[in-house]
Amino acid sequence: MSFFFSKSPKNVYGELRLSPTERQLYDSLWNQANPQGAARIGAVQAVEFLNLSGISPVTLATVWELTALDERGQDYFDRNAFDAALRLIGHAQKGLTPTVALLTVESRPSLNATGLVNTAAVYPPTSYNQFTGVPPAAAWPPLPFTEMKTYRDLFKNLDKENEILKYDVALQILLKSGIPTATLAKILALVDRAKRAGFDEDEFVMAMYFVMALKKNAINELPPSLPAEVKQILLQRFIQPQS
Repeated sequence: MSFFFSKSPKNVYGELRLSPTERQLYDSLWNQANPQGAARIGAVQAVEFLNLSGISPVTLATVWELTALDERGQDYFDRNAFDAALRLIGHAQKGLTPTVALLTVESRPSLNATGLVNTAAVYPPTSYNQFTGVPPAAAWPPLPFTEMKTYRDLFKNLDKENEILKYDVALQILLKSGIPTATLAKILALVDRAKRAGFDEDEFVMAMYFVMALKKNAINELPPSLPAEVKQILLQRFIQPQS
């Protein structure tokens, strides 16, 4: 399968040559992700759709970095970039690490009747350890009650459905932080415990916690999964201190 390189605004990768089977499958997925039939989809649409694949937050961030295009600091996917992301997701669902080289290899993402399959149960994300560079639970920065209350009040004032904040609304809020879109996608996938592409109040607070910790340089890396120890620490810090 040939691969022709061209310069894109963000990446150097080529126009994919899809097999007939891939073309039929990718056409269907593009139409699902882009029901308006636009020439491109933005970061919000892309994150919400690609997260349905169930690949780990770290892997999704890698796919994003390798395939997303950039225009004046705003990430987006045209059809070719979207196809590239799908090809890498197909490989990632089989346990392979996404690389530029794999863009030349045919793949078919796992699907069900509604679209991409969540394969997290088949390929669970690896818990972090001392080799990842992520601080242990005891080293995570505290979450002051006043800061937590600010996040909860913000959540209460946002548009929700059945007390669940939609993925696109959450991403629009987090984009204001200036944190790169790929990192925000990783954070949202990290805290989305139910894998529903939506967030309850606690999950939104955790997302804000990680965003602000990165913004303040209190941490410099995210864990590939949300350890039970960290969840417990965060929940303990949600409790108002006694005066």
